[in-house]
Amino acid sequence: MCLPLFGTSAWQCGLIDPRQSLSRASATYLSPILLSRNGIQSIRAILLQYGRTLPKVIVCLKLKFRMQLENEDILRWQPGCEERVLSDFFVDYRSWPDSMTDMEVFERCRSIFNLLQRNETTADTIRRWTTSKIAEIAETLDSSIPGAHFDEESIRILTEDYFSPFLLPD
Repeated sequence: MCLPLFGTSAWQCGLIDPRQSLSRASATYLSPILLSRNGIQSIRAILLQYGRTLPKVIVCLKLKFRMQLENEDILRWQPGCEERVLSDFFVDYRSWPDSMTDMEVFERCRSIFNLLQRNETTADTIRRWTTSKIAEIAETLDSSIPGAHFDEESIRILTEDYFSPFLLPD
């Protein structure tokens, strides 16, 4: 018996038809579809289009969607980041409560963003930049799948699937 657990999708288990329409369904109904290889391949292709800004996009997506951020994520974005800066950030990061709002998350990240980018930015600027990237990803997916409507929640699910350690590589 196949259970849709640990990265195995309902589609892979034969519980849904992968050709099902992606019209304005809630993220709950989209979830099994988004777990398919096509969804993972699509998000990979879209993310790769970000080129040099990809590491920053990944950091921001992981922060926004409360996914596990690793030292390597920051180092891919800013390879010269000092160990002390990383250590200080991750000591704080690992103590964050799950109930934090987006503004609280980005406010707590503001100091490391300012240090790494060598400029002065606000939490709202980081939040708006991240939201714009999510909208770009959704728009790209919408334009590539007839009748599809991806929203922030469906992008969250697809991003979690993409970074899942349980999904097997192609």
